[in-house]
Amino acid sequence: MAGSQTRYPILQLQDHSNDLPALQSFYRDVVKGLESIPKSLPSRYFYDDRGSELFQKITELDEYYPASCERDILSGQSENICRYFGDDFGLIELGPGDGHKSYHILQALLSRNTSFRYYPVDISSGAMEPLQENIQDLQGLEFHGLVGDYETGLQYLAGREQRHVVLFLGSSIGNFSLSESADFLRRIRMSLHEGDVLLIGFDLVKDPSILIPAYSDSAGVTAEFNLNLLERIKRELNAELDAEAFIHHAAFNPRNHAMESFLISTEKQRISIQDPVSGLKSFFDLAAYESIQTETSQKYTGADLQDLACKSGFRIEADFMDSRGFFTDSLWIADAR
Repeated sequence: MAGSQTRYPILQLQDHSNDLPALQSFYRDVVKGLESIPKSLPSRYFYDDRGSELFQKITELDEYYPASCERDILSGQSENICRYFGDDFGLIELGPGDGHKSYHILQALLSRNTSFRYYPVDISSGAMEPLQENIQDLQGLEFHGLVGDYETGLQYLAGREQRHVVLFLGSSIGNFSLSESADFLRRIRMSLHEGDVLLIGFDLVKDPSILIPAYSDSAGVTAEFNLNLLERIKRELNAELDAEAFIHHAAFNPRNHAMESFLISTEKQRISIQDPVSGLKSFFDLAAYESIQTETSQKYTGADLQDLACKSGFRIEADFMDSRGFFTDSLWIADAR
């Protein structure tokens, strides 16, 4: 997918490199998580530039089946998927990664001579570089990159396009609980018009023997991804902690159908974190082998999808599944509010 180095326009909706309010929010969320019982850290902070790079590596691992399952879907069914999109719309992709997921969609739309504008939205400006490299050969693509969080991107585009098709590919929706997912999807619906389209990836419930290696791979990339969150806290919040004393652990929770990831401190230690505004430090004690939960990755049943769509103002129009039935890209239509 490489080609000549065309540079596409990128609009910086938010710049978190020198964003004190964002840094203060990061600080508050970390403090809140470390004060809670049991301790936790929000998974949304995984994705600094290094975290985004590591996650891309995860998607290339054999154990990480969601990526291969979705490639199976999109490489074989994009033509059929695009028939539901219509013509003349803004194609908004939330978290495009390096473009491998949406490449087949873009290619199918261009081959059909569909009129559309492509708006990839990512919190990390660094994520736009590999994306641009991997879509070089898509002649005629109208590309408008947006750097900011998803809701800021959707709000920016709400009045700029008459019709919207939103791609939320991969399994990122699983980072929310079922109730949080419904809230997030309702906020997406608020930025859309009746009849707009949402294509969203869901990882389906399956055997734990398949799930666990996907979140604790043999090469240790997922462990590095998880541990990178500590490095970000050290760097951005002037934290003092022994990152080398932490190990990554992943387990399946059969009660709520979710994979859960943890950082476990193998020794007793005290963590200090500096308030970016006041400069004051907060201290947190960890016992030996105390855990900090960093991620919940929800897995879904068909009933879960129906319930989520109904609660968030959508109806399910079609489901596109891989050959093993592990994953679905579900196509939803925005209902009347």
